[in-house]
Amino acid sequence: MRYPRRLFDRTERGGRARSVLRAGLVALAAAGLLGTIAVPPAAAARNESAWVNGGGGARTNSAPSVLNTGGIEYTAILGLDNRIYVSYNGNGFRQIPSRHETHHAPAIVTMAGRIVVFHTGTDGATYYTLLQNLENNSWSGWTRVPGNAVSAAPPSVVVLDRDVAAITLSVSNGRIAVQRMEIQPGGTTYRTDYQEVPNFEIPTDLRFGESVFSWTWSNRLGNRENYVNLAVVGMDHHVWQGAYNVDNPSQTVAPSQVPGGGVCESGIAGARGGPPDRVAGPGEPGYHSMAHQAFACIGTDGNTWVNQTSDGGATYDGWNRTTDGAGPSNSQPSLAGAGTTLNLSIRWNGNADRRFPDNAVVEKSLF
Repeated sequence: MRYPRRLFDRTERGGRARSVLRAGLVALAAAGLLGTIAVPPAAAARNESAWVNGGGGARTNSAPSVLNTGGIEYTAILGLDNRIYVSYNGNGFRQIPSRHETHHAPAIVTMAGRIVVFHTGTDGATYYTLLQNLENNSWSGWTRVPGNAVSAAPPSVVVLDRDVAAITLSVSNGRIAVQRMEIQPGGTTYRTDYQEVPNFEIPTDLRFGESVFSWTWSNRLGNRENYVNLAVVGMDHHVWQGAYNVDNPSQTVAPSQVPGGGVCESGIAGARGGPPDRVAGPGEPGYHSMAHQAFACIGTDGNTWVNQTSDGGATYDGWNRTTDGAGPSNSQPSLAGAGTTLNLSIRWNGNADRRFPDNAVVEKSLF
């Protein structure tokens, strides 16, 4: 990924802003997210698996959200009844019992050692629930994330360092807003309100009107601030990525276009390998896996297109259709890290390809 010379849109703090930038670039390289790793890992062989029906008889109105943690794979979907259902390790989907309703895909993450599901309510606010007991399908009631931002799309939730999350929303007029949330033994704290992230504009005419995507990186030198690397479908329907400082969202790394020139007619999905709840440093387990990254969206032909990198963004494979069939879908796809591989999941369009039922949860491994 190549950033322009002037990276922050606001530098009124002078030297400190420049030191943040320098530390950030070092951290990006260390985390394998900028593409300037001194010794990048060898390119991964692109041996995609076949498409499989990963949801059995389940049907969904949107892309599934997948989480791999602690040896368990959790999948959260929006049912055709606008309720949220969760499955683990391929078991049947069970409805989260607390009353809720949404028209958008949920987001499932691990935070402070807990499994947390987020969704956009019918009022446009963001809500979350915590898993209490897996076997009994026990969840907490839905809690509203404070702040005045509302969205007509699902939230993007990224965990910064085990117990801190950044909740990124696409809001009105193509803008982006972020809330900081922290779970501690004494309770949950938030920023006073959502803050708008400058330098990013996303289209309001996406065919499916779905979410932006984000993942984290953390400074390991200097001031050790947290940044979120953010990917969006821009006003030109190409994919762009940059970053913002979670603690001061007015500080941004200006977006640059992901190579390949792909045109998306859905929101963008993305993922990296490595641990889902923190950034691994050099020598730590998962460090090289984090260099495996991918983006996916639905193209103008209604099929799934993927762009992959195995060296942290220094080079990309370009936008390609999936193997074993093009992956037709009427919703934004989903990507999830699973150790050294990445899993791609879609809501299958059975009218375009009758291999699987319409609205089935269909998935594959990318490499």
